[in-house]
Amino acid sequence: MEENDIRTNSSNPAKAQKMVVLIDELHNTFPYDGARRCVARFYRQARKRFVSPWSATQSVRDYEQYPDALAILKNS
Repeated sequence: MEENDIRTNSSNPAKAQKMVVLIDELHNTFPYDGARRCVARFYRQARKRFVSPWSATQSVRDYEQYPDALAILKNS
């Protein structure tokens, strides 16, 4: 999705569309370093490409357990 949809969304600003990506139960990926890095990279990339990433979790405190997960919250 990141390669095909997110990165190409703003390659032509005249054709860019509003896009929302909702990820439910994102906190389940936080115990895995690679998954957190991947999601953090996705959030940074998405906000530059007219994409609004949303995540649904039970508590905002889930993000505070890991520094890179906190970066995800800041980029939201």
